[in-house]
Amino acid sequence: MKFYSKWWVPGTEAVNYLNLRWAGEANWIVTPPKLVVDKLVGEGCTGTLVVPNWPPVQFWPLIVKNDGRYKSCVVDSYMFAVKDGIVPGRGNTGIFTDINSTFDMLALWLDCHNN
Repeated sequence: MKFYSKWWVPGTEAVNYLNLRWAGEANWIVTPPKLVVDKLVGEGCTGTLVVPNWPPVQFWPLIVKNDGRYKSCVVDSYMFAVKDGIVPGRGNTGIFTDINSTFDMLALWLDCHNN
């Protein structure tokens, strides 16, 4: 599995990952969800998207239907608590600075071959 980032950080395979082809890769993605879904659909590929479980956010309609069920491109999902899966960074300006946050995170396996 490769690690891409918008900026260089230790372990980065490449920067500006949205300009790379993702097809044929196992993509593990933690980034703005709309950009990721658009990229996966545009290239007809697969990936794991990690997002906060926040239904009121703008990207929610990209992955969830009006009736609350996932759209067909979401093949599988796993929900976990922030304290179980997030390690705080060195800065103190992000949303994950309080590891005791009460929201959950979702890992969504997306297959956009037919979307």
